[in-house]
Amino acid sequence: MMRTIPRLALVLLVASLVFFELPFWFSPYLQERGDLAANALQVERAREFQEFLGPYSQHGFHHPGPISFYYFAATQTLLAFLPSILARHMLAQLGLNLLCLAVILRLLRNSSLEPPLVAAGGFLLAGQMIWLGGGSPLMLANVWGPMLAVFPVVIFVLSASRFSCGDLEWLPVAVLAATVAIHNHLPSSTALSAAVVATLILLGARWRRIEWSPTGTRRWVLLALSLFLLVLSLVPAVVEQAKTDPGNLTLLWRYFSAHGPELHPWSEVIDKLGQALTDPLVVLGSWTGWKVHSPFTVLFLLVSLMAVSAMQVRRSNRSWRLVILFTWIALVATVIAARSVPGNLHTYLFYYLYGLVGLLQLFVTREIFDRWLAPRLKEKSTPAVILAGVLFFLPWVFFHRNEPPLVVDRYAEIVAHFDLEGVNEIHLFVDKTVENDQVWSTLPTLALRFRRDGVRPTVPADYVFLCGEEMRPEVEVHPLTLVITRRRPPGPDERYLPGKGWGIFLLRPEDGGPGAFLAGLPWMN
Repeated sequence: MMRTIPRLALVLLVASLVFFELPFWFSPYLQERGDLAANALQVERAREFQEFLGPYSQHGFHHPGPISFYYFAATQTLLAFLPSILARHMLAQLGLNLLCLAVILRLLRNSSLEPPLVAAGGFLLAGQMIWLGGGSPLMLANVWGPMLAVFPVVIFVLSASRFSCGDLEWLPVAVLAATVAIHNHLPSSTALSAAVVATLILLGARWRRIEWSPTGTRRWVLLALSLFLLVLSLVPAVVEQAKTDPGNLTLLWRYFSAHGPELHPWSEVIDKLGQALTDPLVVLGSWTGWKVHSPFTVLFLLVSLMAVSAMQVRRSNRSWRLVILFTWIALVATVIAARSVPGNLHTYLFYYLYGLVGLLQLFVTREIFDRWLAPRLKEKSTPAVILAGVLFFLPWVFFHRNEPPLVVDRYAEIVAHFDLEGVNEIHLFVDKTVENDQVWSTLPTLALRFRRDGVRPTVPADYVFLCGEEMRPEVEVHPLTLVITRRRPPGPDERYLPGKGWGIFLLRPEDGGPGAFLAGLPWMN
């Protein structure tokens, strides 16, 4: 019974998240925009078994694989009672995150962590996702690529520590977790690679002393299953590389070979790391006015966490020492990698660290528990920890509910304004002369809505990576072209529909190509 209590508590919290957010979940106006629209386009292709790529990168390539897109495609029909497709994907991810937390709880228990601390670990890790969103509980249902890697990275790190002890039970789980993480967020390979190297070193040093479990036929079944899952995870990238010219692996190679290591200042790297360490304090202590994201606070937290981890290593068995070791190895590898990655990629390295920071906080929690709480609570420890967690999170979820999306449908307004009802094909052109994220992120937003309405949208060749290969234009002058731009014409024009931050201009074949047409107009900013 005691083993099921932590899982029941997590189920209760997730159920409360769904219950308190019912107006959000059942809103028909919840729609994908920008990055989420680009991902939804890939889910649409996954429903047709045509997708071999992961989420797009603004640098012109894709992350390595589509495992989450096929998962969302499979659950989209099952969750058809929700009017919004985005809500279905989010609820599917919420369920997957709950499963990941249950796996993490089991791994923590197998690593010799006491039951009350296992329960505390569940709350701490769930809390990390919430703090990442500034306190929004719906971050546990976030479907953005880097967020999908947070819990799988934790699972892989914990599984690697178990494998180093000779436990083969978790090897298939580790492969699945690595697949989900890398398919959605290539930078997570930094922490995963560090864990793999550490595992190989430990296995090489202790090979003859390791007692592998299980034995017999079951061992070979686990090894064969792990190998099968590993090969399966590589298939999409290999197939896409073979059928596309240039393939995504080629694009990855071109980008990283053309953009060599770029040394970022340590102050900048520590600043990014500091966000992962201090976000919980920012959210929980915003009312104090204390500048918790200062270099002094970050340094103090790092030193404190290292000191507590060192104390835990001295007083723990081998299983828990390996958890501490692997967590710090993954964190240090991320910091080192962030110093040398090209461009702004170092910013995205730190998202998956939130789960690892949750483990660091668990080390502190265990130290406090062992020294002051355990002697007083004794056998009532687990119920007390769970009660404290539930009493904190339930009011938090209740008072941090999300407002349903506003009744604003820009797409319907565009279709009505330009009388586009019944068109079969439309070209979406981005005015690149104006640098504005709102402009180009509108491209997948509109492409998704047109596609769902049965219209074939095409986009400029430079943006095919964003919207999909099937949207590559076939001709230079299209029957109908919507120009997405931030600039406005000097006088009234019925073919221009202004908007906040960007507008739409309708072109017809007699106007010529969009680029030449725009260049010939006396536009004003």
